[in-house]
Amino acid sequence: MKNTKADTTLLFRQAHWAVPRKTLGLVPFEYATFSRFGGACLLPKWPNSGPIERMIHATKLLPAFWWLVTKIFKLQFGVKGDLLPDTGFIKDFWCGQGIVADPAFFPMVHRKEIKAVKNEIKEIRANSVILASGEEIQCDVIIAATGYKADQSRSFLPTELRDAKENDGLWLYRNMIHPKHPKFVFLNSNTTTFTNITTASIQALWLAELMSGGFNLPEQDNMNTEIDKMKVWKRESMPDASSSRAYMLQTHQEHYYDEILRDMGAVV
Repeated sequence: MKNTKADTTLLFRQAHWAVPRKTLGLVPFEYATFSRFGGACLLPKWPNSGPIERMIHATKLLPAFWWLVTKIFKLQFGVKGDLLPDTGFIKDFWCGQGIVADPAFFPMVHRKEIKAVKNEIKEIRANSVILASGEEIQCDVIIAATGYKADQSRSFLPTELRDAKENDGLWLYRNMIHPKHPKFVFLNSNTTTFTNITTASIQALWLAELMSGGFNLPEQDNMNTEIDKMKVWKRESMPDASSSRAYMLQTHQEHYYDEILRDMGAVV
C-alpha cells in the first residue's frame, strides 16, 4: 500500500515561547528549571529571596542572560514568521505560558509537514473553515485544542469566602489558607506549578504537620502582611497574568516549596 499523509494546519491566535527539552541539545531543561540555582536566576526576583540570590540579582547581568537564552531558543528552533512571539521570553512566561516543545514539532514545520498559521476561525463550513483574514482552508477533520478557563467561581463556598476573590484570583497565605477562614484549606487548587504532583504532596504534608501540632499558623495580621507583600510583588512583576496572578508560581515553585518546608521545620 502506498504511504500517504494528510496535510496538517496548526491554527493559533498568539505565538508563545517554547522551551527545548535540552538547551543546545546538551543541557536538560529541568536542570535549570527545577533547581534552586535556576530559581535564583529567574526574573523577577522572589520577594523573600536569600542573600546569595540577592547577590546574583545585584550583578544586573540577568536581563542580558535571559536575552541570550531567548536568542538560543530562537536559533535552536529556527523560530520565525508567525511562530515568532510578539513579546520577550520573560514577559510571555509570566502570562501563564509554559511550553516544552516536542523535538519533532519545529522540524516538521520547517519541512512544511505542518503548516503553522497565525489567525482564527470565523466560520466552519461542511468541508472547510473560513478564517478571520478571509482565507478558506479545506479540511476533513477539525481538532479544537483551544484550552479553557477553569471555573473559579466555587459557588459551594461560604459567601464571605467566595466574595474574597479579586480580579486576579483568591489571595491566600501560602496559597492555601485565607486568614479569616483558617480552617478551610485549599490544596493544589490555588497554585500553578510545573510539577503539580510534587506541589500537592508537599502541601498535604504541610497540612498534616499543621493539624498534628508540628507548627502554628501566624497571627491573622501577619498572614495578611505576607499576602499583601505577594500582591504588590506579583502585580508589579506579572502585569499580564490576569485572573491567574494570585495562583502563579511556575518555576518559582522551588522558592515556594522551601517556604512551606521551613514552616514544618525541615532543613532546606
